Amino acid sequence: QRRRAGKKTMEQMKVFVLLSILVAIALAQNSAVDIIQGCTYSDDSGDYDLTGMIVNLTSTTTKAQMYTGTDPAGYVYYSNVCNVVTSDTGCPTSDQTSTCQLSSTGTQASSCGVVSSQQFKSINETDGPDGGVVIWYTNGKPCQNGIHSNRTSIYHISCGDANSLAMTSVVEDNCWYEIYLSSTYACPSGGGSAAVDPGWLIMFLVCV
Repeated sequence: QRRRAGKKTMEQMKVFVLLSILVAIALAQNSAVDIIQGCTYSDDSGDYDLTGMIVNLTSTTTKAQMYTGTDPAGYVYYSNVCNVVTSDTGCPTSDQTSTCQLSSTGTQASSCGVVSSQQFKSINETDGPDGGVVIWYTNGKPCQNGIHSNRTSIYHISCGDANSLAMTSVVEDNCWYEIYLSSTYACPSGGGSAAVDPGWLIMFLVCV
């Protein structure tokens, strides 16, 4: 009886361990990184809900699904909207990086702003004639140029309709990065409420 009881206990332990492993795998595959900041804004031009622009992160999300571009010096940029970039960009998720700059050799990564510093502002008529918003991300990696103490990204998101993830241009100036995007989600008083693939967007990154 003791042998049977011991054998039964071992079998129960094996089943428990197996179920624990399966649950852990399922949670890892389906859990997304929490959106650190909300993605809505209102001003005199209307209400904006940019939730559909967010690239949600799961265990299978990679830097290939981020907004991506390369500047003339060969630096590669990975960006997300209202959320962090993936850790395989070189910027750990724990750093809350919204835009990650990677050196041409891929050996050095710099945060160009953190999501927890997110601030919404109204877009000007030149950048957004049909409406839009501006999002600031500050407190990135310290800059050694003596002009700006920390790297900062500024997203100019205008009302429009586009279908590309690629950044059309990337220019850096004194560690400030101006990111231009166009999306239906940046149209006032609507534009969509369900999440969409970021392939419906186009990003143009210019640094001032």
